Formats: sequence, C-alpha cells, structure tokens
Amino acid sequence: MNGCRPTHAITAYARLLRLSNLPTCISNVLVGSAVVAGAAPLPPLRVGMVAAAVSLLYAAGMAMNGATDAQTDQLACSDRPIPSGQINVRRAWSVITVLLVLGLATLWATDLATFAVGLILVASITAYNALHKHSAWSMWLMGACRGLVYVTALVAMLPHGSSLSYPNLQFETTANVLPQAVWLIAVLTLYTTILTYIARAEHTATLDGRRWLAMAMPALALSPSVYIRPDGVWWAVTLGLVTTSWLAQAAAYVLRNPVQTRRAVMGWLSGMCLMDAYFLALLDRPGLSLAALVCFMMTIGAHRRIPGT
Repeated sequence: MNGCRPTHAITAYARLLRLSNLPTCISNVLVGSAVVAGAAPLPPLRVGMVAAAVSLLYAAGMAMNGATDAQTDQLACSDRPIPSGQINVRRAWSVITVLLVLGLATLWATDLATFAVGLILVASITAYNALHKHSAWSMWLMGACRGLVYVTALVAMLPHGSSLSYPNLQFETTANVLPQAVWLIAVLTLYTTILTYIARAEHTATLDGRRWLAMAMPALALSPSVYIRPDGVWWAVTLGLVTTSWLAQAAAYVLRNPVQTRRAVMGWLSGMCLMDAYFLALLDRPGLSLAALVCFMMTIGAHRRIPGT
C-alpha cells in the first residue's frame, strides 16, 4: 500500500485489522447459510454468531499478516501501523491472540462441528501468513480461507443438536445442497486466489502475464448461473449485470499503462459483496441479497477511510 500516513491510534488498529473489509465476511456468511437453508428463514442468532466469529478470525489474520511482514514493510511501506511504530509488534500479537480465542470460542458456542471447521480456517490463515513471502503457491491458501467461510456458515446451519438448533428449520436435501455448495465454494476460492495473485504485484510497475487473469473475474462470478437457475430471474439478471460491470471496471485498472493494481484490488474486494448478492439472488433470497448490497456499500464507504490492502 503506497502513500500510507501516520494516523491516530484507533485508526492505526483499524488499518492493522483491515476493518474496512469486514462487511465482505458478513456477506460471505449469508451465502454459506442460505445455500443450506433453502427458502426457510435463517436463525438470526446463529447467523450473527458465525458472522461475528468469522469477522474476528479475519481481523486476526490481517493483523497476523501485518505482524509477520513488519520487517519487509519497512521497505514497501514504512508508514504502516507496525513499521511506523504506531503499534508495537508484541502488542499486535496480543491482539491477534485475543481475536483468535474469541473467534474460536464463538464457534465453539455454536456447535462442535462448526468449531472444527473454524480450527481448519485458523490453520489455513496461519499457514498463509507463514508461507506467503516464501511461496507463490500460498495464494491458494488465501483462496481456501475465503472458501472456508462459506463452509463454516454452511456447517453452522446444519442440525447438530446444539442448544442453538432450530428444529423447525427445513433444510434443503443433500442432493440439492451439495452441488450448489461445491460450485459456490470453488468460485469464491478461485476468485480470491486470483485476487491474491494479482495483489502480490501491488507495488510493482508491471504485472506481466498475470494481468490477463483479471479478465476472468467477471466470467467467474457469473459461472454459478450455469447450474443454479433461480425463480426470480430478473432480479438475478439485474444483479449479474451490476456485478460483472463492477468487476470488469476493476479489471480495466490492470489493463492500463501504467497499471493501477491497487485500485483493481480494492474494486475486487468490495465486489466480493456484489458477487455474494448475485449468488443470493440465484438462491432466490432477494432479502439477503439486499443485505449483501448494503455490505457492498459499507465496504466502499469504509475503504475511503481505511484501505483494504
């Protein structure tokens, strides 16, 4: 991230935790929950707990990224919260530990199966932050982290006999859920992997061949429509057009000369909420898709004050 500025302590922590991106976690949880719940109303307490837990783990992962990259950030961006001295590395690790414990504890309170998926998510977050400076293949770990958010929400909606179970919730049959879930998880994973791959060149003047991967983003977002056919076609078509237009606009930034990678990455980050809104429209959940659109607007607004990268 170029052109960083010293900020107030609260803003420094907000930047370290990348709080501006948290609405994308919420929209992810809505999709993961809806794919298994069918047309039934989602249990708000359960969804809220998963969204809170995922947000805590996401913030911990972003802070972990800042803590592990503190030395290299001295060259790339010396004004980031840790290298600039606004936040001590030891304090950052304390915050990371607290966030991880709170996030996992929230998943534990949901049910054991959801907690188990949360442990896999934390392992993926930790592995990415440990390896991303040493291996280009680590970008798949970042993709897996996002895909696991869908999985976490999906598992949380299944009946496990916990105290938070909702016996009247009518779940979709496995035959309907599994193909849809696999497709959506695969799309989000690949979308995030490509985003991460391109973002690795954020501080360089050229992107070489990877810039053409940007053109895949709009098509990737639309791909679930090949299998998932909604009843509310016009709402899905409208959101599909809006989503592809936004993602294509972001892609155009890396096709320019000189490239504007950071603007593209920010567009794709906020566009993740738009993609979720489109997925929810495909799942015939117009109310939830509107909630994802609100998350989109919140992300754009938050990015103006707290950069997402």
